[in-house]
Amino acid sequence: PDEVAVIGVDRDEIFCELSGLPLSSVILNTKQIGFEAAALLARLMAGAKDLPSSIVVKPMGVMARQSTDVLAIEDRHIASALKHIREHACDGLDVDSLLKEVPLSRSVLERRFSRIIGISPKAEILRVRLDRVCRLLAESDLSLVEVAEKTGFDHPEYMSRLFKKKMGITPGEFRKNSGPGVFPVR
Repeated sequence: PDEVAVIGVDRDEIFCELSGLPLSSVILNTKQIGFEAAALLARLMAGAKDLPSSIVVKPMGVMARQSTDVLAIEDRHIASALKHIREHACDGLDVDSLLKEVPLSRSVLERRFSRIIGISPKAEILRVRLDRVCRLLAESDLSLVEVAEKTGFDHPEYMSRLFKKKMGITPGEFRKNSGPGVFPVR
Protein backbone atom coordinates (compact mmCIF):
# COMPACT_ATOMS: atom_id res chain seq x y z
CA PRO A 1 0.00 0.00 0.00
CA ASP A 2 2.90 2.42 0.46
CA GLU A 3 4.46 1.81 -2.96
CA VAL A 4 1.62 1.40 -5.48
CA ALA A 5 -1.64 3.27 -6.01
CA VAL A 6 -4.67 1.27 -7.22
CA ILE A 7 -7.87 2.72 -8.64
CA GLY A 8 -10.95 0.91 -9.91
CA VAL A 9 -14.12 2.03 -11.60
CA ASP A 10 -17.82 2.28 -10.71
CA ARG A 11 -17.65 2.47 -6.90
CA ASP A 12 -19.27 -0.77 -5.78
CA GLU A 13 -19.36 0.30 -2.11
CA ILE A 14 -19.18 -3.21 -0.65
CA PHE A 15 -16.27 -4.25 -2.88
CA CYS A 16 -14.44 -0.94 -2.38
CA GLU A 17 -14.67 -1.06 1.41
CA LEU A 18 -14.12 -4.80 1.91
CA SER A 19 -11.18 -5.30 -0.48
CA GLY A 20 -8.55 -5.43 2.27
CA LEU A 21 -7.51 -1.87 1.54
CA PRO A 22 -10.38 0.52 0.74
CA LEU A 23 -10.27 0.91 -3.07
CA SER A 24 -10.41 4.30 -4.79
CA SER A 25 -12.67 4.37 -7.84
CA VAL A 26 -13.57 6.46 -10.85
CA ILE A 27 -17.22 7.53 -10.75
CA LEU A 28 -18.89 7.05 -14.11
CA ASN A 29 -21.38 9.60 -15.41
CA THR A 30 -24.08 7.00 -15.98
CA LYS A 31 -26.78 9.55 -16.83
CA GLN A 32 -24.63 11.01 -19.61
CA ILE A 33 -23.70 7.52 -20.82
CA GLY A 34 -27.42 6.69 -21.05
CA PHE A 35 -28.17 9.95 -22.86
CA GLU A 36 -25.37 9.34 -25.38
CA ALA A 37 -26.54 5.74 -25.92
CA ALA A 38 -30.13 6.89 -26.52
CA ALA A 39 -28.96 9.59 -28.94
CA LEU A 40 -26.87 7.03 -30.84
CA LEU A 41 -29.79 4.60 -30.96
CA ALA A 42 -32.06 7.36 -32.30
CA ARG A 43 -29.53 8.10 -35.06
CA LEU A 44 -29.27 4.39 -35.90
CA MET A 45 -33.06 4.07 -36.10
CA ALA A 46 -33.18 7.14 -38.35
CA GLY A 47 -30.78 5.42 -40.74
CA ALA A 48 -27.71 7.56 -40.11
CA LYS A 49 -24.54 6.21 -41.71
CA ASP A 50 -21.91 8.57 -40.25
CA LEU A 51 -21.84 7.11 -36.74
CA PRO A 52 -18.85 7.66 -34.48
CA SER A 53 -16.63 4.67 -33.75
CA SER A 54 -16.53 5.69 -30.09
CA ILE A 55 -18.07 8.22 -27.73
CA VAL A 56 -16.12 9.65 -24.82
CA VAL A 57 -18.01 10.53 -21.66
CA LYS A 58 -15.95 12.22 -18.96
CA PRO A 59 -16.22 10.70 -15.49
CA MET A 60 -17.97 12.65 -12.76
CA GLY A 61 -15.01 12.40 -10.46
CA VAL A 62 -13.06 10.11 -8.19
CA MET A 63 -13.93 8.59 -4.85
CA ALA A 64 -10.52 8.61 -3.19
CA ARG A 65 -9.88 5.93 -0.63
CA GLN A 66 -6.80 4.45 0.99
CA SER A 67 -5.64 2.54 -2.13
CA THR A 68 -4.41 5.79 -3.73
CA ASP A 69 -3.00 7.39 -0.60
CA VAL A 70 0.61 6.88 -1.66
CA LEU A 71 3.44 9.32 -1.08
CA ALA A 72 6.22 8.60 -3.59
CA ILE A 73 8.51 11.36 -2.35
CA GLU A 74 12.21 10.82 -1.77
CA ASP A 75 12.64 13.82 0.57
CA ARG A 76 11.60 12.25 3.89
CA HIS A 77 10.91 15.61 5.56
CA ILE A 78 8.57 16.73 2.78
CA ALA A 79 6.91 13.29 2.74
CA SER A 80 6.43 13.58 6.50
CA ALA A 81 5.01 17.10 6.15
CA LEU A 82 2.61 16.01 3.41
CA LYS A 83 1.46 13.00 5.44
CA HIS A 84 0.88 15.24 8.46
CA ILE A 85 -1.12 17.68 6.33
CA ARG A 86 -3.31 14.90 4.96
CA GLU A 87 -3.97 13.55 8.44
CA HIS A 88 -4.48 16.86 10.30
CA ALA A 89 -5.45 19.62 7.83
CA CYS A 90 -9.05 19.58 9.05
CA ASP A 91 -7.97 19.84 12.69
CA GLY A 92 -7.06 23.50 12.28
CA LEU A 93 -3.51 22.80 11.10
CA ASP A 94 -1.51 25.79 9.90
CA VAL A 95 2.07 26.13 8.64
CA ASP A 96 3.35 27.16 12.08
CA SER A 97 1.94 23.95 13.59
CA LEU A 98 3.36 21.94 10.71
CA LEU A 99 6.83 23.32 11.42
CA LYS A 100 6.71 21.67 14.85
CA GLU A 101 6.47 18.29 13.09
CA VAL A 102 9.38 18.62 10.66
CA PRO A 103 12.96 19.67 11.49
CA LEU A 104 13.11 22.41 8.85
CA SER A 105 12.97 26.18 8.91
CA ARG A 106 9.90 27.81 7.40
CA SER A 107 11.77 29.05 4.32
CA VAL A 108 13.39 25.65 3.66
CA LEU A 109 10.07 23.84 4.13
CA GLU A 110 8.22 26.20 1.81
CA ARG A 111 10.94 26.15 -0.86
CA ARG A 112 11.38 22.35 -0.88
CA PHE A 113 7.65 21.65 -0.54
CA SER A 114 6.82 23.96 -3.47
CA ARG A 115 9.58 22.46 -5.63
CA ILE A 116 8.50 18.86 -4.96
CA ILE A 117 4.71 19.16 -4.59
CA GLY A 118 4.14 22.15 -6.86
CA ILE A 119 2.26 24.28 -4.34
CA SER A 120 2.99 25.81 -0.95
CA PRO A 121 2.28 23.97 2.32
CA LYS A 122 -0.54 26.46 3.04
CA ALA A 123 -2.11 25.79 -0.38
CA GLU A 124 -1.92 22.03 0.25
CA ILE A 125 -3.60 22.45 3.64
CA LEU A 126 -6.44 24.37 1.97
CA ARG A 127 -6.66 21.82 -0.87
CA VAL A 128 -7.05 18.95 1.61
CA ARG A 129 -9.69 20.91 3.54
CA LEU A 130 -11.65 21.69 0.37
CA ASP A 131 -11.55 18.03 -0.66
CA ARG A 132 -13.08 17.19 2.73
CA VAL A 133 -15.67 19.96 2.24
CA CYS A 134 -16.65 18.34 -1.08
CA ARG A 135 -16.98 14.96 0.60
CA LEU A 136 -19.16 16.31 3.41
CA LEU A 137 -21.36 18.30 1.02
CA ALA A 138 -21.89 15.26 -1.18
CA GLU A 139 -22.38 12.68 1.55
CA SER A 140 -24.15 14.49 4.38
CA ASP A 141 -26.83 17.02 5.11
CA LEU A 142 -24.64 18.99 7.52
CA SER A 143 -25.13 22.75 7.48
CA LEU A 144 -22.34 24.95 6.09
CA VAL A 145 -21.51 25.97 9.66
CA GLU A 146 -21.06 22.31 10.63
CA VAL A 147 -19.05 21.57 7.48
CA ALA A 148 -16.75 24.52 8.26
CA GLU A 149 -16.26 23.28 11.83
CA LYS A 150 -15.42 19.74 10.66
CA THR A 151 -12.91 20.95 8.06
CA GLY A 152 -10.84 23.38 10.11
CA PHE A 153 -12.37 26.63 8.86
CA ASP A 154 -13.07 29.17 11.59
CA HIS A 155 -15.65 31.01 9.47
CA PRO A 156 -18.17 29.39 7.11
CA GLU A 157 -18.22 32.58 5.04
CA TYR A 158 -14.49 32.27 4.33
CA MET A 159 -14.93 28.58 3.49
CA SER A 160 -17.75 29.44 1.07
CA ARG A 161 -15.77 32.22 -0.64
CA LEU A 162 -12.70 30.02 -1.00
CA PHE A 163 -14.84 27.12 -2.26
CA LYS A 164 -16.43 29.30 -4.96
CA LYS A 165 -13.05 30.74 -5.96
CA LYS A 166 -11.41 27.30 -6.28
CA MET A 167 -14.35 25.21 -7.54
CA GLY A 168 -16.22 27.76 -9.65
CA ILE A 169 -19.55 27.11 -7.91
CA THR A 170 -20.98 27.72 -4.46
CA PRO A 171 -21.09 24.94 -1.85
CA GLY A 172 -24.88 24.85 -2.22
CA GLU A 173 -24.66 24.40 -6.00
CA PHE A 174 -22.07 21.68 -5.53
CA ARG A 175 -24.29 19.84 -3.04
CA LYS A 176 -27.29 20.09 -5.37
CA ASN A 177 -25.32 18.70 -8.34
CA SER A 178 -23.51 15.94 -6.45
CA GLY A 179 -24.58 12.48 -5.53
CA PRO A 180 -22.95 10.49 -2.75
CA GLY A 181 -19.23 10.19 -3.29
CA VAL A 182 -19.02 12.48 -6.31
CA PHE A 183 -16.00 14.74 -6.39
CA PRO A 184 -14.96 17.06 -9.19
CA VAL A 185 -12.25 16.07 -11.63
CA ARG A 186 -9.60 18.78 -11.35
